[in-house]
Amino acid sequence: MEPMKLSTRLLVLAGISFFVYVGVAPLYKNRGSALNPKGGTLLPAVGKLAPAGVDLHMIGVEQGRVLPGEDDRPWWGQCQDKGYDKTQCHEKLAGTRPQTAVEVVVGPFEKPAILALVAQDKVRWDLKLENATILNKIILMGGGPLSVTGNSDVPVEVYTQKPSPCDNCYQGDGAKYAYAFDSTLVSVLDRLKQLTGLDPQTVQLKREGHTFFVSSTTPEFSRAAFEKKLHADQCGSLAKGIKDIQNILKRPPNESTAHYQKSLKAAQERFLASDCR
Repeated sequence: MEPMKLSTRLLVLAGISFFVYVGVAPLYKNRGSALNPKGGTLLPAVGKLAPAGVDLHMIGVEQGRVLPGEDDRPWWGQCQDKGYDKTQCHEKLAGTRPQTAVEVVVGPFEKPAILALVAQDKVRWDLKLENATILNKIILMGGGPLSVTGNSDVPVEVYTQKPSPCDNCYQGDGAKYAYAFDSTLVSVLDRLKQLTGLDPQTVQLKREGHTFFVSSTTPEFSRAAFEKKLHADQCGSLAKGIKDIQNILKRPPNESTAHYQKSLKAAQERFLASDCR
């Protein structure tokens, strides 16, 4: 068989490369794998522990400021205006949320920072970076969809339950959210610790947040103090529940007595199984 000419070989290789690109590139795009904003190559492994000398700052909300033109009524309150019957309304509108926005004035910091922006609903985070503010990266986490503006070329990692399309970011799993200092915050702190190796230097939470300021002067957050108070609150709530049921059982017997006796037994068992004593 006559050896293939060099020019022919090059054409064949070029053709193979083209078909591989056409077939494989969409897979990366559909997976949401992120591209480095500068080099156009896939970002390295995400979740790598933060380098020494970097602080983590967290802000969490349920939702932000509802943007003009968005309908913030519950879905069932929109049915008549849109001409839907009850079945159509549930199919088309249940679970939809209005687009909201939160403004965050960031910095200055004494150290480079990682900014974790956490939200349950559909939020656009609008950042205003003060001069000399160095952000190592931004983490978007929650229900979603979430987006961020004003971040320039700062790398973004996204962990949301609903798809959060973005041009230059890494899409990952393990979404958590919290907007109150309760047990939901613990799961968010644990997830951020997995991703960065850090506990937050500051934490700001609000059910509906419009504007936040985070800098080196923001009051520090102590996870140990938070978890100590949370534990005390949970023990107090459990003890109060037992006392309330005991008071109910002191009343004249009625048809609900058996129910409360069962509830009392269950509550006492939970108390004995805990470390609240």
